Amino acid sequence: MTVENGIASVVAIDRVAVKDTSLPKGHQEPGESLQQTAIREVLEETGFRAKPVEYLGEFTYEVKNDANKKITMVTVHWFLMLIESGKPRKVNNVKTLKKGVYHFNVKNNSIEQLRKGSNKNFLVDNTGQSFVGDSSCVIILSAVLDRTRIKYEERGYRFILMECGHVAQNLYLISEAMRLKCCAIGGFVDEEFNKLLDIHGIDVLQQTIRYPLLKNVELQKEKQSVIEEINKDRFEPNIAVWDYAWNEAFWRGSSLARPYTGNVNDLNDISITDVQKFIDEISFNKGVLCIAGNFDTNYALNIVEKYFGDIKNKGKNAAQKIAPHKGGSLKILPNNTDNTYLMFGFKTIKKDHNDTHALRLISRLLGGSFSGILVNELREKGFIYDWVLDQDLLQEEGYIYFKTSTGRKFLNETIKQICYSFKRVAKGKFSKEEFEIAQSQTIGELLLNMETTADYNGWYGEQEFLSGKSYTPQEIAKIYKEITIDSVAKVAKKYFTANNWYLGLVGKASPKEIERELIADVEPTVEMLGKIRELNVGKRMNIDRTRYVPLD
Repeated sequence: MTVENGIASVVAIDRVAVKDTSLPKGHQEPGESLQQTAIREVLEETGFRAKPVEYLGEFTYEVKNDANKKITMVTVHWFLMLIESGKPRKVNNVKTLKKGVYHFNVKNNSIEQLRKGSNKNFLVDNTGQSFVGDSSCVIILSAVLDRTRIKYEERGYRFILMECGHVAQNLYLISEAMRLKCCAIGGFVDEEFNKLLDIHGIDVLQQTIRYPLLKNVELQKEKQSVIEEINKDRFEPNIAVWDYAWNEAFWRGSSLARPYTGNVNDLNDISITDVQKFIDEISFNKGVLCIAGNFDTNYALNIVEKYFGDIKNKGKNAAQKIAPHKGGSLKILPNNTDNTYLMFGFKTIKKDHNDTHALRLISRLLGGSFSGILVNELREKGFIYDWVLDQDLLQEEGYIYFKTSTGRKFLNETIKQICYSFKRVAKGKFSKEEFEIAQSQTIGELLLNMETTADYNGWYGEQEFLSGKSYTPQEIAKIYKEITIDSVAKVAKKYFTANNWYLGLVGKASPKEIERELIADVEPTVEMLGKIRELNVGKRMNIDRTRYVPLD
């Protein structure tokens, strides 16, 4: 009986009434109270009444303030739709009212005509219920959220839902009292009802984003939740290898070297003012509107521009870049776990670079499936059981990485095999069959994963946000088909070099043993020269050593 996602969460905006009709005061049939009506058997077969609905005042019942009982005034508002019947009986109307869409005006106890004409076909088509077309009237509940939030703040959402249920219950009771049938409907086409009534939920999003109700007590609760998450991630090796090892090795010298969840010291310094300042930086000019499915694009754009178009762009944010260096980068976080967790990879390119698609094929060739060159070797030897081999491409920087865990006794051999497999691809030592399998799997995954509107929103939204242009899955699939085996080897050789690698580990790992494996001048490793030099490490992260390997 509501309009937005099955709950009372929509708002009527800029409504202009065609006609204002006063309503009679509510009354009961002689000799029967609402309490007596509720007791009466609800399954009594009374059928539809042959005459028009006459007591519309029953649906505008009010409980006003009583000095003795101290009852706060309760008012209800809704839309009425009078529809034309296809049956001989003229039961689908309300006496003294013409067919159309009406809004109940709470202050004046009147109804305002918004639209004229029959809505029978619309109701049947957009509810999937034929009996709705034969109803005398359809009542649609809506709510103005801010009227409740001003007084009750975030709890107001709860009250709105509760009141929606109360109103629906009263409608059932009043219908029984009038010998009418009543049926609540929660399944309908939201967008079509929103258009008909000229209401939508976009102002709820706008209010939440731009003018949230910030309270210090809520901020402290959120801080505590984040602190718990930070502590959990710090001691979860599968997460810590990314946050406390890989990020520090790859993004060193920039704010991105910090854990994704931040650290406790910085969190304690955040105030309400800081949060509000962050919210103020949100700009419509930096946003991306994604629409997928059967939807009126112009309608959506007009609404968004109405509520967000006044926000001015405050300038472009500075991009994060990695400080240039020569040599590999190694970061070890000691941890007393049975397995050692590691991430190994190479710095590559930003999101919209020409080599992006070739690198995607390379990641699939190495370990994007069970048949990958690297994964197949490690699994056959029993070194690993789970892994991720993927790219992480941002606006200015990117990398290809292999993330896995292995037993302590297999660590050195695992690192050897990883280095060997990357080097093998860089030298073009893979078969045509291996390449074609990777190519086919990449294209198949791309096309088959586009199933829902969320998939398309994610696909186009990310492209628009990062580059301002977008390609269809079919266009990208065509690019993959045109990539040759020689071009893949050429791209791999460009990035998989001895001075471009990064390695982060969490677990029982000996730095000297790892250095020996990486520096050793043998085929299964990346050749490196030079000595390890130590850098100072802050005590805050409890990292024992950060190491860099200068290379020729």
